[in-house]
Amino acid sequence: MNALKLKIPPPVYLLAFLSLMWLLHTKLPIFQLVPSPWNKAGLTLIGFALLADFLSLGLFFRARTTFNPIHPERTKALVTNGPTVTPATRCMRACW
Repeated sequence: MNALKLKIPPPVYLLAFLSLMWLLHTKLPIFQLVPSPWNKAGLTLIGFALLADFLSLGLFFRARTTFNPIHPERTKALVTNGPTVTPATRCMRACW
């Protein structure tokens, strides 16, 4: 289990790669793949992703369990329903 222990929290990875992408975009722009008015459509996708994240976070709070991946020993319940139910989670629910 020591090999699987998290050393750096996932939000730190997120912030590091976001800042790296922003730095490359501003200092070393190579080309623009999507023209100007249409490249703002990605903000809609980001909004939907944030909505799914907050809905999922609410499910963790409703189940009174932790959402922190660094401390899996603090879990009290397995949350298998929500806005992002996949066939894998259905299989986990059937096998659990």
